[in-house]
Amino acid sequence: MPQIRTATAADISQIAQLEQLHLADELTSNRGNLQGEGFDIRALTELATKQQLLVAIEGEEILGYVMAADWRFYGNRHIYGAIGKQLQRLGGFERSCQYGPIWVSPAARGTGVFQLLVDALWPRLAERFSHAVTFIAEDNERSFAAHTAKAGMQVLDLFGFEGRDFYLLARSLNSSNESRS
Repeated sequence: MPQIRTATAADISQIAQLEQLHLADELTSNRGNLQGEGFDIRALTELATKQQLLVAIEGEEILGYVMAADWRFYGNRHIYGAIGKQLQRLGGFERSCQYGPIWVSPAARGTGVFQLLVDALWPRLAERFSHAVTFIAEDNERSFAAHTAKAGMQVLDLFGFEGRDFYLLARSLNSSNESRS
């Protein structure tokens, strides 16, 4: 069973490599590419020390990671600016944070690593935020199913960005909203 913990300085370079390798997973489709903006060593270090960056690790191997941060961390980078506008339009998300990306190695998918990561993340976020918000490409059925069934996220809206449609999802982080098993 993998251990879930906050990323350490020793994990950052491996996470940066995985992030760059899988950056386009959510943004790439048969219809084209959106320009992704990965996180460099400095940003990942900040996520680990000031925000939330958790890893699922077994031995020396990172099987998965998940990150979350306040909106200031993301600024108006790429798609996050569009998400911020959607949230302002919807109202009630002033104390929300951006959750994700989450990544699980192909070999560890279907083994419960996703569930372990989100179950460890939600209580940590609840200390500072009322909601966790993320986006998923409309055609990414596997991610949509995992986030709605296992992470307890609800669809807020569907929005278009650079010719592609995305679900905007949120999860209340109050203590009465426990994650689904």
